[in-house]
Amino acid sequence: MNKIRIAIVGVGNCASSLVQGISFYHDTPNNGAAVGLMHSLIGPYRPSDVQVVAAFDIDRRKVGLDVNQAIFAPPNCTKVFCGNVPTTGAIVKMGCVFDGYPAHMNMSRSAVFNRSKRSRRARKSSTSCASRAPRSC
Repeated sequence: MNKIRIAIVGVGNCASSLVQGISFYHDTPNNGAAVGLMHSLIGPYRPSDVQVVAAFDIDRRKVGLDVNQAIFAPPNCTKVFCGNVPTTGAIVKMGCVFDGYPAHMNMSRSAVFNRSKRSRRARKSSTSCASRAPRSC
């Protein structure tokens, strides 16, 4: 049977809980005895059939790390209930910033990206409607 291959966009607290949960419930029995898991079998699939194959984030503290390390990197602050997540083989890649970033990811050396003064001036001086239209993906 094939695995369910997933890609994660944004390796934050929710992704951390998901990846920890996949690891925590990896070997759950089919009889429903796993505490905290409503269904250990959905159709032919079990938690062990879910495989993380790609991940993207805009925080350089996570980019370049395997997902099993990136889910515990700052600023993530979710509860650790499965600290021994095995290596996934999926290395977090840098994502594109289309709609900004939260304030806790400041513009320091370890933050998202560096903006040049020229690009800031260009954004401030653009007044046409076409330049303010949202970019399509």
